[in-house]
Amino acid sequence: SIKHMANDKEGNIYILEAYSKTQRMDTSNVNFLTDNFYLKKNKKPDQLTVIRKISVDGMVSTLKNGQGKYIILEDFVQDIIMDADNNLVYTNSTARTVEKIDLTTGKKSLLAGKPYKRATCPTYVVGDTSKAELFDPGMLAINKNGDIFYADVRAQRITKISKGKVSTVAG
Repeated sequence: SIKHMANDKEGNIYILEAYSKTQRMDTSNVNFLTDNFYLKKNKKPDQLTVIRKISVDGMVSTLKNGQGKYIILEDFVQDIIMDADNNLVYTNSTARTVEKIDLTTGKKSLLAGKPYKRATCPTYVVGDTSKAELFDPGMLAINKNGDIFYADVRAQRITKISKGKVSTVAG
C-alpha cells in the first residue's frame, strides 16, 4: 500500500510502497522473501517498503542501489521529503532517527539520532547530530536554507536539524 509521497524540483513524484514479506512486489513475480533486494544482515522485518518514482512523463520505476538491488526501507517510516540535492529524507520511527537516501547511488546516511538506542525507554537529547537522541520523529519540513524540521509525534515538539546540530524550535 502507498504510505508517503514527495516530489523533487524537476516534478518527479516519489512514493513509498509497503509490502508484507510474502506479498508480490510487481507483475514480474519478484518476491521479497527470496529475490533481488538489499537488507541488513540478520534483519527480518515484518514489512518492507520500496521507493517508486513516477517521472514527469508518467513512467513508474522502482529505485535500485548501485548494485542493482531494490532500495528497501525496513523500519517504520513516518514521513518523507526531498532536499535541494534530490535526496530523499525520511524519519525512521523505529530507529528514532532522521536519515536520507542518495537516490542516484541508493546510499543511506544518518542525519540525526542514535539508531535503536533506548528502544524501550526513549529520551530526547539535543546537541551534535552524532550524539543527539530523538524521541519519536514524525512529519518533516525543509526550508530554503536546507534546515530540516520534524514534529515529534509523542513529545509534542518541533525539532530542527541544521549545521550538525539538533535543537528544539517549539514545545
